[in-house]
Amino acid sequence: MTFPVILLPEAYIYQRLAGRKAVMDAKALLALTPEELAKAVIARRHELGEVLPDIVRERRKEADYLAPLVEEALKERDKVTSEVQSLKKTRDESQAEARDLRVKLSEMRETLMSEGRLKNPNPAWAKEKLADKIQTLEEKLQTSALSLNDERKLLREMRELTRDHEDWVAKRAASDPDLKEYRDGWELHKDLMDTANESHEKLIALAPKSEEYHKKYEEHRQVQKEAVGQL
Repeated sequence: MTFPVILLPEAYIYQRLAGRKAVMDAKALLALTPEELAKAVIARRHELGEVLPDIVRERRKEADYLAPLVEEALKERDKVTSEVQSLKKTRDESQAEARDLRVKLSEMRETLMSEGRLKNPNPAWAKEKLADKIQTLEEKLQTSALSLNDERKLLREMRELTRDHEDWVAKRAASDPDLKEYRDGWELHKDLMDTANESHEKLIALAPKSEEYHKKYEEHRQVQKEAVGQL
């Protein structure tokens, strides 16, 4: 048979058990008479009745102290989370717009060439299959689970593949009014890719701060939960 552990007042225990621990084990309980056990239980209840209000007050103080800390930590976390979401939105929208624009510009290039309006087109675009390479990187970026640093690598690679062609178009089409739309399209593409890269760089810089604030909030919330649970 097992017996519950009962905490007894120190004075009573020392008197009865001559210096043994305040937690009564089964053997010590069996040594008590029913009257002694009843007295011990009643004494313990009285002791708890005096101590518990102080404990509750202390726990309430802790909970009240923690509440604004948790609220502030939550605000900090949510603020950084909002910044992260905004940067991701800007990056993704810029990438998507640049992707759609490349398709239009490629079609425009073919039209200009067939009409003889684009003379001496950039040979690297076709020879090195830049459009195919960029599309492959774009698909990998969209379909793979990548870290922020891996995404940065792909974005930079895409940026480098288009940069030379953008520069070539800017130089060749600068003095040709017939190519203004084509030139302006690639200038816009350059701005979109730069925006996507800049947003991603800011995301990487913000990642440690986001993790720090999230951890801080979770720690405060856990301590608050434990304090409230003891009320």
